[in-house]
Amino acid sequence: MHNLAPYRGNETILLADDDPDVMSFMTHLLDGLGYNVLAAANGAEAVDLFIQHKEMINAIILDIMMPIKDGIETHKEIKELQPDAKIIFISGFNCHSLEKIANVRCLTKPCQPLTIAKSLRETLDEYSSVPAV
Repeated sequence: MHNLAPYRGNETILLADDDPDVMSFMTHLLDGLGYNVLAAANGAEAVDLFIQHKEMINAIILDIMMPIKDGIETHKEIKELQPDAKIIFISGFNCHSLEKIANVRCLTKPCQPLTIAKSLRETLDEYSSVPAV
């Protein structure tokens, strides 16, 4: 993770993805970069974790397609609770159109470690929040 050093951090990240392999990869990557990861297997768990730990969560990474509650619905609920929440979507489908419509950051799986690390650091370092969709 030599080339990822500029993207290290110590913030708390809420990560929601229903794919155990993606969850394992992302958790390992983010842990290795110094982040504290709260993991949720679906959107409902993500909202519950957000409510429990709202004051300590600095950014959220949401898979778009998840059981029980998808990423879009989860995004809306979290934004209702905290309008300035910093959220990045990840998807197995091309999400370029979502970025344009909702003014959000979206990464297409499989995500490269550098892409994830850079996008997360940029999102955390943004001074102004993204408007709620």
